[in-house]
Amino acid sequence: MASWSSRPENLKLIPKDTKVIVTTNLTSLVTKGGYKDLSQFSFYKNIGEERTKESTMMDKMIKNPFFTGINYTSDILFFSVKEEMICISIELSNGDKFTSFVDEMIAEAGMPLKIEEKDNFKSLTLPGNFIMAWDDSKALLSINPGIGTANLETETSRLFGLKPEEQINSNKEF
Repeated sequence: MASWSSRPENLKLIPKDTKVIVTTNLTSLVTKGGYKDLSQFSFYKNIGEERTKESTMMDKMIKNPFFTGINYTSDILFFSVKEEMICISIELSNGDKFTSFVDEMIAEAGMPLKIEEKDNFKSLTLPGNFIMAWDDSKALLSINPGIGTANLETETSRLFGLKPEEQINSNKEF
């Protein structure tokens, strides 16, 4: 059970009738783990040794993870929609920085992917029925290999279009 003094933006992606929401707070995990900065993680200490090709984006992330536009102090929310689609939502500190970050990921990976502009969000369809979608304040990763890309895109659009009365925030039991 979680309670927020202020409601994170990524809650707006969660439908009112959602049965289970799992939340993870990275700041709390890092603090409880006794880490004062990310360079203390063994992942960061060893990453340079394990890489085989130069990655400017990874170098940037190690030096300043906030260049991604992700709000690392907000909760990461995991939920499912219609028992078919698993979703992960995060809060963004800057949607434009996140778009630049995604552009860099695509370029560095050398993948023939294109960010699509929707009415109220941007999206990227990834191989294996993954969709990453975002606006200025929140991002969503939707996953389900069983429902097909078209249905996944429809559901992602629906989540970004939820009216306040359709969002989990309007559920009195939440």
